[in-house]
Amino acid sequence: LLSAQRQEAPRDVQLVDLARLVRDGVASVRAHKSLAQSRVVCRGAESLPFATQPLLVHQIVSNLVLNAGEATGGRGLVEIVVHDDGERAVLEVHDDGPGVPPERRGTLFDALTSTKSGGSGLGLFSVRACVQGLGGAVSVGESPLGGACFRVELPAEPAAVAV
Repeated sequence: LLSAQRQEAPRDVQLVDLARLVRDGVASVRAHKSLAQSRVVCRGAESLPFATQPLLVHQIVSNLVLNAGEATGGRGLVEIVVHDDGERAVLEVHDDGPGVPPERRGTLFDALTSTKSGGSGLGLFSVRACVQGLGGAVSVGESPLGGACFRVELPAEPAAVAV
């Protein structure tokens, strides 16, 4: 995580199936209490070869999916979509919770900032650090499901990645 935040050269770049890596990340947190009664759906590419750092992708997926589950009170719909837009790999996590008000979006990824009572403010901060470490960008907006959509865009060939 520190290497990612400092945007140091990646140490563990591997050619992986990003779609499978995301599904595996979702499966690893599926039993968490914040997803206990949620409906969790993965859509998009069945397979997406991609050079990346699997540990950072796992951190991104885990945090975003758990946040979505918490936003829905553990009883909503969480949808994860992975696809390739031709230039980037795109990962979106949608939920049908209350969403993130526009006035909160500008500081949402800052350290120690949380919209949840009792939240540490480190989850989304670590998501941003991991995404930036992979040469990508993360944003939050509105989901067609009615809640939030967190969108991660990773370049097909990040400048920092030497395969």
